[in-house]
Amino acid sequence: MAQIICVSHLPWCEGPNRIGNLVRWLPQAEVLFFEPAQSRFSSLRRPREGGRVAEQVLAFTLPASVPANEEAPSRIARRSRQNAAFIRQCMEEQGFDRSVLWLRCPDQVELAYLLPECGGLLYDCDRDWPHLPPEWEATLAGEADVVFAASEQLQDRLSQYSDNVALLPNGVDYPLFSQAAAVYPSAPADLSRVPQPIFGYLGRVDDFTQLGPAYQAALAHPEWSFVFVGPVSRQNPGYSAMRKQKNVFFLGEKSLPSLPRYLAGFDVCFTLLDERDPAPSLASEQLYQYLASGKPIVTMLSGDSEPFFGDVVYTAHFDIEFISACTLALEEDGDAFARRRTAYAAAADWRVRGRYLTQMFDANGF
Repeated sequence: MAQIICVSHLPWCEGPNRIGNLVRWLPQAEVLFFEPAQSRFSSLRRPREGGRVAEQVLAFTLPASVPANEEAPSRIARRSRQNAAFIRQCMEEQGFDRSVLWLRCPDQVELAYLLPECGGLLYDCDRDWPHLPPEWEATLAGEADVVFAASEQLQDRLSQYSDNVALLPNGVDYPLFSQAAAVYPSAPADLSRVPQPIFGYLGRVDDFTQLGPAYQAALAHPEWSFVFVGPVSRQNPGYSAMRKQKNVFFLGEKSLPSLPRYLAGFDVCFTLLDERDPAPSLASEQLYQYLASGKPIVTMLSGDSEPFFGDVVYTAHFDIEFISACTLALEEDGDAFARRRTAYAAAADWRVRGRYLTQMFDANGF
């Protein structure tokens, strides 16, 4: 049975995120999951001290956060040593030896040298890191026994540093989200009060989500409803104007099992850009969830970026194009596109990704 030490730049999430699903659907494995230290301003929850978050996963909170910049190298080194000592202690307590060290962010590169007792090194890259020194990622990818890239663009970039880069795209819990293709007897109470047609957004709206296209569409078409299901940052520059619109509804965060019922109530699904990553290089988990529902999808693109699943997704580069794409999506007729969307999602089920991951572990002797 493989023993995995996974050090993440994000906390463990009960919802559908990449790392949680990859380790959850990796059979015959035991996982110690280490999430980043909490901010000193955080009072939302206590640090994890080895709680079981999945059948084969124990989660811990690291004692120190490593600054995501290249300043104060002595401080970064000190915190890396502190985290390495904590990880080593947890390994000893849980009987882990010759484990696979699974790193997810270039600022963790020091751990590759500070935990030599780990028998293998894996770097899982699912995004660009423009705010980090490129040499950190170059070093990490070069030291790794195998690198997983979540898109072909990332695979091309990382192949400069490693000759063992495997494509491992994002995925979706297909059995869960494909339930949205079914006809529910009734929508959730808060969604049932929203007038149709409903343009729905499933996921987090943070400080950097570009709400502009949805705002302009809501202004241009007061007969359309725009619904956001998920946590929302009130610090987002567009939030104040959006919430004043009578045809915009922020329903808040919902439990994972309830998400398909909300998705089933959407007439059209849409994605928005993040100003930190205006030209995303991979298909998001959000997009795969939409595909699993079979619903029409509108996505925003930036610059000369290529659309993902362009044969079944309506795309726009500007606000006015977003409105036109929403109109086309709403008028879509027939179920041929819906069947193709669900087929794409079925092929990306996390269980399928997990089987491929197992093959890669075996091929690399992990």
